[in-house]
Amino acid sequence: IEIVVRDDKLNPAEAALMALDLTGNGVNLLVGGQLSAPALAVIGLLNESKAVFQAEGASLMSITHEGFHTNAFRAGASIRTSYYAFAKGVASKAPPVARWGSIIVDAEFGYSNLKTISNGLRKFSNGRAMEFAPPQLSKFGAPDYRVQISQLMSENIDGLYIGLVGADFASFMNQAAPFGLLKKVKAVMDGTAGMFTYAKTQKKNIPNNVWTLSPWDPELDTHPESKALFEEYVKMSGDRSPDPQTGTAHDMVFAYANA
Repeated sequence: IEIVVRDDKLNPAEAALMALDLTGNGVNLLVGGQLSAPALAVIGLLNESKAVFQAEGASLMSITHEGFHTNAFRAGASIRTSYYAFAKGVASKAPPVARWGSIIVDAEFGYSNLKTISNGLRKFSNGRAMEFAPPQLSKFGAPDYRVQISQLMSENIDGLYIGLVGADFASFMNQAAPFGLLKKVKAVMDGTAGMFTYAKTQKKNIPNNVWTLSPWDPELDTHPESKALFEEYVKMSGDRSPDPQTGTAHDMVFAYANA
Protein backbone atom coordinates (compact mmCIF):
# COMPACT_ATOMS: atom_id res chain seq x y z
CA ILE A 1 0.00 0.00 0.00
CA GLU A 2 1.35 3.40 -0.98
CA ILE A 3 0.19 6.50 0.89
CA VAL A 4 0.38 9.72 -1.12
CA VAL A 5 -0.20 12.92 0.85
CA ARG A 6 -1.46 16.23 -0.52
CA ASP A 7 -2.43 19.36 1.43
CA ASP A 8 -5.80 20.87 0.46
CA LYS A 9 -5.08 23.90 2.70
CA LEU A 10 -8.75 23.70 3.76
CA ASN A 11 -9.50 25.42 0.45
CA PRO A 12 -12.09 24.06 -2.05
CA ALA A 13 -10.11 25.08 -5.14
CA GLU A 14 -6.93 23.51 -3.77
CA ALA A 15 -8.84 20.37 -2.77
CA ALA A 16 -10.18 19.96 -6.32
CA LEU A 17 -6.69 20.50 -7.77
CA MET A 18 -5.11 17.95 -5.44
CA ALA A 19 -7.88 15.42 -6.14
CA LEU A 20 -7.38 15.77 -9.90
CA ASP A 21 -3.64 15.33 -9.44
CA LEU A 22 -4.11 12.16 -7.37
CA THR A 23 -6.77 10.48 -9.50
CA GLY A 24 -4.86 11.41 -12.65
CA ASN A 25 -1.91 9.45 -11.25
CA GLY A 26 -3.88 6.31 -10.48
CA VAL A 27 -4.87 6.93 -6.87
CA ASN A 28 -8.32 5.41 -6.37
CA LEU A 29 -8.98 5.95 -2.66
CA LEU A 30 -9.13 9.52 -1.39
CA VAL A 31 -9.25 10.14 2.35
CA GLY A 32 -9.68 13.68 3.65
CA GLY A 33 -12.41 16.26 3.73
CA GLN A 34 -11.80 17.65 7.20
CA LEU A 35 -14.05 20.58 6.25
CA SER A 36 -17.24 20.47 4.24
CA ALA A 37 -16.38 22.96 1.48
CA PRO A 38 -13.21 21.10 0.30
CA ALA A 39 -15.08 17.79 0.62
CA LEU A 40 -17.88 18.99 -1.67
CA ALA A 41 -15.29 20.11 -4.22
CA VAL A 42 -13.79 16.59 -4.29
CA ILE A 43 -17.21 14.93 -4.48
CA GLY A 44 -17.99 17.05 -7.53
CA LEU A 45 -15.09 15.39 -9.37
CA LEU A 46 -15.95 11.76 -8.64
CA ASN A 47 -17.99 11.32 -11.84
CA GLU A 48 -14.77 11.86 -13.80
CA SER A 49 -12.93 9.05 -12.04
CA LYS A 50 -13.59 5.69 -10.39
CA ALA A 51 -12.18 6.84 -7.09
CA VAL A 52 -13.82 6.39 -3.69
CA PHE A 53 -13.77 9.36 -1.34
CA GLN A 54 -14.03 9.17 2.45
CA ALA A 55 -14.88 12.52 4.07
CA GLU A 56 -13.39 12.58 7.55
CA GLY A 57 -14.68 15.72 9.26
CA ALA A 58 -17.18 17.20 6.79
CA SER A 59 -20.56 17.56 8.45
CA LEU A 60 -22.80 19.63 6.12
CA MET A 61 -26.15 18.00 5.46
CA SER A 62 -25.73 18.60 1.69
CA ILE A 63 -23.01 15.91 1.53
CA THR A 64 -25.62 13.21 2.05
CA HIS A 65 -28.51 15.13 0.45
CA GLU A 66 -28.22 17.35 -2.65
CA GLY A 67 -24.48 16.66 -2.89
CA PHE A 68 -24.87 12.89 -2.50
CA HIS A 69 -22.64 10.59 -4.58
CA THR A 70 -22.51 6.80 -4.41
CA ASN A 71 -18.69 6.87 -4.22
CA ALA A 72 -18.54 9.30 -1.29
CA PHE A 73 -18.84 8.33 2.37
CA ARG A 74 -19.09 10.50 5.45
CA ALA A 75 -17.17 9.02 8.39
CA GLY A 76 -18.35 11.42 11.08
CA ALA A 77 -21.70 12.65 12.31
CA SER A 78 -23.78 15.13 10.34
CA ILE A 79 -24.03 18.70 11.54
CA ARG A 80 -27.59 18.18 12.79
CA THR A 81 -26.63 15.17 14.91
CA SER A 82 -23.48 16.61 16.47
CA TYR A 83 -24.57 20.22 16.91
CA TYR A 84 -27.98 19.38 18.34
CA ALA A 85 -26.22 17.20 20.91
CA PHE A 86 -23.76 20.05 21.55
CA ALA A 87 -26.57 22.60 21.93
CA LYS A 88 -28.50 20.31 24.28
CA GLY A 89 -25.48 19.94 26.55
CA VAL A 90 -24.86 23.69 26.69
CA ALA A 91 -28.54 24.55 27.14
CA SER A 92 -28.87 22.15 30.07
CA LYS A 93 -25.53 22.62 31.85
CA ALA A 94 -24.05 26.05 31.03
CA PRO A 95 -25.21 29.27 32.72
CA PRO A 96 -28.34 30.62 30.98
CA VAL A 97 -27.51 32.99 28.11
CA ALA A 98 -29.98 35.66 26.95
CA ARG A 99 -28.13 36.99 23.89
CA TRP A 100 -25.50 35.20 21.83
CA GLY A 101 -22.81 36.84 19.73
CA SER A 102 -20.72 34.92 17.21
CA ILE A 103 -17.77 34.94 14.86
CA ILE A 104 -17.81 32.57 11.90
CA VAL A 105 -15.97 31.87 8.65
CA ASP A 106 -17.68 33.61 5.72
CA ALA A 107 -18.48 30.33 3.95
CA GLU A 108 -21.40 27.92 3.63
CA PHE A 109 -20.32 25.74 6.54
CA GLY A 110 -19.94 28.81 8.79
CA TYR A 111 -23.51 29.92 8.22
CA SER A 112 -24.88 26.37 8.34
CA ASN A 113 -23.14 25.58 11.62
CA LEU A 114 -24.38 28.78 13.25
CA LYS A 115 -27.94 28.18 12.07
CA THR A 116 -27.91 24.64 13.46
CA ILE A 117 -26.45 25.75 16.79
CA SER A 118 -28.99 28.56 17.19
CA ASN A 119 -31.88 26.23 16.30
CA GLY A 120 -30.58 23.64 18.76
CA LEU A 121 -30.19 26.16 21.59
CA ARG A 122 -33.75 27.37 21.07
CA LYS A 123 -35.05 23.81 20.94
CA PHE A 124 -33.42 22.69 24.18
CA SER A 125 -33.75 25.85 26.29
CA ASN A 126 -37.31 25.06 27.45
CA GLY A 127 -38.81 28.19 25.93
CA ARG A 128 -36.34 30.56 27.61
CA ALA A 129 -36.09 33.91 25.81
CA MET A 130 -32.97 34.03 23.66
CA GLU A 131 -31.57 36.37 21.00
CA PHE A 132 -28.75 36.02 18.46
CA ALA A 133 -26.81 39.05 17.29
CA PRO A 134 -25.72 39.20 13.61
CA PRO A 135 -22.47 37.18 13.25
CA GLN A 136 -19.05 38.73 12.85
CA LEU A 137 -17.47 37.38 9.65
CA SER A 138 -13.89 36.40 8.83
CA LYS A 139 -11.92 34.79 6.03
CA PHE A 140 -9.78 31.65 6.27
CA GLY A 141 -6.31 32.50 7.53
CA ALA A 142 -7.16 36.02 8.68
CA PRO A 143 -4.22 37.34 10.77
CA ASP A 144 -6.13 40.05 12.66
CA TYR A 145 -9.45 39.78 14.50
CA ARG A 146 -9.33 43.04 16.44
CA VAL A 147 -12.17 44.65 14.46
CA GLN A 148 -14.49 41.70 15.12
CA ILE A 149 -13.41 41.53 18.77
CA SER A 150 -14.09 45.25 19.26
CA GLN A 151 -17.52 44.83 17.71
CA LEU A 152 -18.30 41.86 19.97
CA MET A 153 -17.12 43.85 23.01
CA SER A 154 -19.50 46.68 22.11
CA GLU A 155 -22.52 44.40 21.75
CA ASN A 156 -24.89 43.53 24.56
CA ILE A 157 -24.10 39.79 24.59
CA ASP A 158 -23.60 37.30 27.41
CA GLY A 159 -22.73 34.27 25.26
CA LEU A 160 -20.27 33.71 22.39
CA TYR A 161 -20.16 31.11 19.63
CA ILE A 162 -16.77 30.70 17.88
CA GLY A 163 -16.87 29.00 14.47
CA LEU A 164 -13.22 29.42 13.50
CA VAL A 165 -10.91 26.58 12.46
CA GLY A 166 -7.39 25.52 13.50
CA ALA A 167 -4.84 28.31 13.70
CA ASP A 168 -7.60 30.88 13.15
CA PHE A 169 -9.25 29.75 16.39
CA ALA A 170 -5.98 30.10 18.32
CA SER A 171 -5.29 33.56 16.84
CA PHE A 172 -8.74 34.77 17.81
CA MET A 173 -8.45 33.40 21.35
CA ASN A 174 -5.03 35.00 21.86
CA GLN A 175 -6.19 38.37 20.53
CA ALA A 176 -9.46 38.30 22.47
CA ALA A 177 -7.82 37.65 25.85
CA PRO A 178 -6.40 41.18 26.43
CA PHE A 179 -9.82 42.70 25.64
CA GLY A 180 -11.49 40.57 28.31
CA LEU A 181 -14.04 39.26 25.81
CA LEU A 182 -14.08 35.72 27.20
CA LYS A 183 -14.61 37.05 30.73
CA LYS A 184 -17.44 39.28 29.59
CA VAL A 185 -19.71 36.39 28.65
CA LYS A 186 -21.23 33.57 30.70
CA ALA A 187 -20.46 30.83 28.18
CA VAL A 188 -18.31 30.31 25.08
CA MET A 189 -19.16 27.65 22.50
CA ASP A 190 -16.25 26.33 20.42
CA GLY A 191 -17.90 24.91 17.30
CA THR A 192 -14.85 23.30 15.67
CA ALA A 193 -13.10 21.47 18.53
CA GLY A 194 -10.28 24.02 18.28
CA MET A 195 -10.02 24.14 22.05
CA PHE A 196 -8.40 20.69 22.20
CA THR A 197 -5.29 21.88 20.38
CA TYR A 198 -5.35 25.34 21.95
CA ALA A 199 -5.55 23.94 25.48
CA LYS A 200 -2.41 21.87 24.94
CA THR A 201 -0.36 25.04 24.46
CA GLN A 202 -2.17 27.23 26.98
CA LYS A 203 -2.35 24.63 29.76
CA LYS A 204 -4.32 26.22 32.59
CA ASN A 205 -4.51 29.67 31.03
CA ILE A 206 -7.91 29.13 29.46
CA PRO A 207 -11.29 30.36 30.67
CA ASN A 208 -13.41 27.89 32.58
CA ASN A 209 -16.63 28.77 30.73
CA VAL A 210 -15.68 27.28 27.34
CA TRP A 211 -17.75 24.42 25.94
CA THR A 212 -16.62 22.32 23.02
CA LEU A 213 -17.58 19.13 21.23
CA SER A 214 -15.50 16.12 20.30
CA PRO A 215 -15.99 13.39 17.69
CA TRP A 216 -13.97 11.04 19.90
CA ASP A 217 -13.09 10.95 23.59
CA PRO A 218 -10.74 7.99 24.13
CA GLU A 219 -11.00 8.17 27.92
CA LEU A 220 -14.77 7.54 27.73
CA ASP A 221 -14.85 5.16 24.75
CA THR A 222 -14.68 1.58 26.05
CA HIS A 223 -14.98 -0.20 22.68
CA PRO A 224 -12.07 -2.67 22.26
CA GLU A 225 -10.96 -1.14 18.93
CA SER A 226 -10.95 2.34 20.46
CA LYS A 227 -9.02 1.20 23.51
CA ALA A 228 -6.42 -0.50 21.28
CA LEU A 229 -6.09 2.62 19.13
CA PHE A 230 -5.67 4.87 22.16
CA GLU A 231 -3.06 2.62 23.77
CA GLU A 232 -1.08 2.41 20.52
CA TYR A 233 -1.29 6.17 20.05
CA VAL A 234 0.02 6.82 23.57
CA LYS A 235 2.79 4.26 23.06
CA MET A 236 3.91 5.97 19.83
CA SER A 237 3.55 9.58 20.94
CA GLY A 238 3.58 9.73 24.73
CA ASP A 239 0.56 12.01 24.42
CA ARG A 240 -2.65 11.07 26.26
CA SER A 241 -4.71 13.75 24.50
CA PRO A 242 -4.95 12.79 20.82
CA ASP A 243 -6.61 15.10 18.33
CA PRO A 244 -10.33 14.17 18.36
CA GLN A 245 -10.21 13.54 14.60
CA THR A 246 -7.85 10.61 15.23
CA GLY A 247 -10.78 8.34 16.01
CA THR A 248 -12.69 9.30 12.87
CA ALA A 249 -9.61 8.87 10.70
CA HIS A 250 -9.09 5.40 12.17
CA ASP A 251 -12.73 4.57 11.44
CA MET A 252 -12.16 5.30 7.75
CA VAL A 253 -9.06 3.15 7.45
CA PHE A 254 -10.73 0.37 9.46
CA ALA A 255 -13.80 0.46 7.18
CA TYR A 256 -11.67 0.31 4.03
CA ALA A 257 -9.49 -2.52 5.38
CA ASN A 258 -12.59 -4.60 6.10
CA ALA A 259 -14.51 -3.74 2.91
